[in-house]
Amino acid sequence: METIESILHDKTFGKDSQILFSQWDYDKNIAEKTLQFITSYFPHYTNHDASHSKKILENIVRIMGVDKINLLSETDLWLLLEVAYFHDIGMVLSASEVDKAVKSTEFKEFLKLISENNTHSLNRYTTFFDYYDNQIYYKEKDYSLEKENAMKFLVAEFFRSKHGELSREIIENPFEKLEFMRNQNLLVPERLFRLIGEIAVLHTCNFDEIFKLPIIERGFSTDDCHPRLIVALIRIADLLDIDNNRFYPFQEKTILEIPEDSKKHIDKHLSIVNLRIDSKRIEIKAECEDYEVYFLTKDWFDMIESEISKQMLNWNNIFPDNNIILLPTLGELSIQLKK
Repeated sequence: METIESILHDKTFGKDSQILFSQWDYDKNIAEKTLQFITSYFPHYTNHDASHSKKILENIVRIMGVDKINLLSETDLWLLLEVAYFHDIGMVLSASEVDKAVKSTEFKEFLKLISENNTHSLNRYTTFFDYYDNQIYYKEKDYSLEKENAMKFLVAEFFRSKHGELSREIIENPFEKLEFMRNQNLLVPERLFRLIGEIAVLHTCNFDEIFKLPIIERGFSTDDCHPRLIVALIRIADLLDIDNNRFYPFQEKTILEIPEDSKKHIDKHLSIVNLRIDSKRIEIKAECEDYEVYFLTKDWFDMIESEISKQMLNWNNIFPDNNIILLPTLGELSIQLKK
């Protein structure tokens, strides 16, 4: 078992709270199977399957250290595991959901905006389609994989910004959204499942949104949990999943081509040459081949710096026992442009 999973197992073994581990064990199997289908509409994205979830949990262990992880409550540990595996579940799109979306006025307006913007990275993929009588038509009737991929890329872009909210909907209504059953043992309060959904939404929101969550919430049985701490750790660990193995080489073979902006994001990850993440310090070094990847990497580093700085400044309002758990110091985030 992974570190956090193992600690939850040991802490709950033989107690009433063992139901948390049982619930997690069931949910993990569901998540691992379901996350595989993200590539159906996001084959050009970096990995968002269970390997990404595991990397987030590994980063949290590195940021906090095993001794501090052991200080968390059983419900905190359970929430970390659940959110790590379900925060991107909204990127799993059902056929009915996509069919409904592409027939909507919102999607047609979305395509029209991209088609009128020559600088948009997906602009050329809109050239396969015509728009009239409030309908979308293929310009040419003959089939091509290029046209199929073009629509797939556009659908992915349409849903990308919504995936946090979609994750919450799936977490709260798994059977209705994706037709899988939650193990309804009736012992874990529905309130805690809703909390997982709220945290999933907040992993993509503006920083100040996290203060909508309570700093302390009643957990399972006699323990408390700390929702702001959970979302703070997930946000940092997600940003720090920047290593250069985020894209399976075979993935590229499943589509005719990768959109140019996706290639740049892959190159961003490939540019990482040194990476330190531990409870004392975070340092990253990148070496980029061209200016576009350089500035993309710089933007990512700026997001990491901004997130950690804001959390440090507001740590008193994120975790009540702030003298026990602290964030590591942010060291140098350096980028070099290869000549």
